[in-house]
Amino acid sequence: MKFRPVSASSFSARLRASSAVLVAAFAALSVHAQTNVSSISGALSVGGANSTSYNLDANFTVTTTADSTLSGVLSGSNSAYTFNKAGSTNLTLSNAANSFTGPVKVSNGGIYVASIGNAGSNSYLGQNGTISLGSTTSGGTLRLTGTSNETTDKVINLSGSTGGGTITVTGATYTFSSNVSVGGTGNKTLTLASSGGNAGQGIIMNGLIADATSSVISVTANGSGNGTFRLGNSSNSFSGGVTVAGNTGGRTYYLEVSNIGNSGANSPLGTNGTIKLGSSTAGTNNVLSYVGTGETTDKVISLPSTVGKGSIYQSGTGQLKFTSNLSVTGAGVKEFNLNGSTAGTGEFAGVISDNSVSNTTSLGKGGSGTWTLSAANTYTGGTTIGAGRLLVNNATGSGTGTGAVSVSAAAVLGGSGTISGATTLVNGASAGAYLAPGATATPVGTSNGTTGNGIGVLSFANNLTFTSGAGANSFGSTVSLEINGTTRGTGYDGINLTGSGRTLAYGGTMSLLFDAPINASTYNLFSLGGNSTSSTFAAVTIAGSAVSGTPSATITASGWSASVTDSLNSLWNLTFTNADGNLQVASAIPEPSTFAAGLGAAVLAGVALRRRRRV
Repeated sequence: MKFRPVSASSFSARLRASSAVLVAAFAALSVHAQTNVSSISGALSVGGANSTSYNLDANFTVTTTADSTLSGVLSGSNSAYTFNKAGSTNLTLSNAANSFTGPVKVSNGGIYVASIGNAGSNSYLGQNGTISLGSTTSGGTLRLTGTSNETTDKVINLSGSTGGGTITVTGATYTFSSNVSVGGTGNKTLTLASSGGNAGQGIIMNGLIADATSSVISVTANGSGNGTFRLGNSSNSFSGGVTVAGNTGGRTYYLEVSNIGNSGANSPLGTNGTIKLGSSTAGTNNVLSYVGTGETTDKVISLPSTVGKGSIYQSGTGQLKFTSNLSVTGAGVKEFNLNGSTAGTGEFAGVISDNSVSNTTSLGKGGSGTWTLSAANTYTGGTTIGAGRLLVNNATGSGTGTGAVSVSAAAVLGGSGTISGATTLVNGASAGAYLAPGATATPVGTSNGTTGNGIGVLSFANNLTFTSGAGANSFGSTVSLEINGTTRGTGYDGINLTGSGRTLAYGGTMSLLFDAPINASTYNLFSLGGNSTSSTFAAVTIAGSAVSGTPSATITASGWSASVTDSLNSLWNLTFTNADGNLQVASAIPEPSTFAAGLGAAVLAGVALRRRRRV
């Protein structure tokens, strides 16, 4: 074999050419298993598992052709070099010792990590302090798969033009303390999402969320799993919409804030005047959860989608009041839910309406707390009081629209307004439904296990049905009436049945509460307006601070009667008549003039008897 001599300059040129070819080939390398590469710059296409450790010495893009994993250590000390994820599929970074210092960008698809870490410390995402989501019109996703709650100071940057970014959690709550930054131009959405059926997972954004010079920012909460998402910065000034729209039936999605604010003012929900609740997926519960100390807001609650339920939870203290009408722009049958189980109360003072004749709205009341309806509502889908207390305090029209009203076992219907739909109070296994007129949100007094609402008159423009206990549901409904004076509406509770052709069906328990001295009078407890009655009460309880002992009543088909001793040991006879709804209260001790006349007659009779005996 002969060797041809080569000059030094020629050898150097050939070496440079070979190196260029090698770099070009390496840039297009497709890695499906472990390789011996240890230092990389340029690009890498990954279609599976890769355990190689890489030193990133330039901007570096990993394009996934299928869901993939990099399990080796990613290092690199130059903070100017970006680790960029491209491709519509997902990349898992599974090594917590990653130490590269450049930023992370998810241009497309998603990056999956078990934890996020803090700036300056090794983590699955390296030591960098910024995670950019989105590129041009594509959105990027950061998926956090850990099961331990975590707080991070890393910055979320919305870097696309219109693509926006998504943070998804699958089993823990992650708190972001730094402000959200915005890069590029165009309007973008920050999406907070949950996945799976795990309880206790969520995202807390405590940093500032604000628009940029050429970008309007919106916030959406959704996902395929139960999730609680909190916007914790009261100075948020983003002006795009706020939407809660879950993707999976049977899941609940909470957007939690301590302040709702008014349209145009900074608040955790930004400055936009509309809060959208609901989705196109049946069975979702999309919740605005309030944890503040009470406020009045003019922001609009909107049900823009077709079927998903929209709910407000009063989970704070004080009174939360909404003054604007409910928006129901989406074509579909909707459910609007008012909920909460704290001492805080809620009031919806705007009009609740249907989308159209066929696309009706129904209202549900849940939780042990109290909500008030105070507008002339027009929705026709009906009202279900599933738990807690609903007060109907409208001044005109009907507080519950025109649909039927159902009061569930142990729930309370009260107020001093008008109800147009047929109303039924059901029985239950441990308690029946309660009707307690009165407009006070804070309960007053106690009667038969429930509490009064202060004095008031509640009107029904349709049939009113009380239900006696039967079978397994042995506890009937209860109407609880407070009597503290002789003037209807201010001294004692009343119930009106208005219109014509209506029926008041007695049943269950009538519970009377006397918390002031008892007075002889006729109390028009039920004003029937010429309408008919049926059945009779199955039980009567008489209690209160003005009553001594536990009186019992004699019940007949036409009403009931009882003798009551008050706290001053005076005896009273009480008689209730079903046909006219009146309670007659009379003293059991005769008036002095009557007593004297009776005594005189007795003396004369005695004298006459003695005279006959002498004859």
